[in-house]
Amino acid sequence: IKNTVPVHLDTRHDPDKIMALIRECLPDNPHCLANPPSSVSFAGVVSVESCWVARYDVKFFTQNPNLKSKAIHVLWQRLWQRFHEAGIAWTPNEATEADAV
Repeated sequence: IKNTVPVHLDTRHDPDKIMALIRECLPDNPHCLANPPSSVSFAGVVSVESCWVARYDVKFFTQNPNLKSKAIHVLWQRLWQRFHEAGIAWTPNEATEADAV
């Protein structure tokens, strides 16, 4: 079963660096299938709750739908650790009315 999880981060971070950090978190997730392999892509800049954020889509495959939440749990634990080690903040920029024009 194909799963896609969005990861939203501050737009000031280099997308190539973020995708590299996310890729480091993907291998060997015990709840994901090895084939097809998990992947990440930059999906652009979007407004989420009045904040402009960079969106990264993490795609992975599970044997059944019951494993999705377990796979996400492992992914978030790894992401938090890698981002923390790299000094990557989760707090997005607040959108302003001027940005919306």
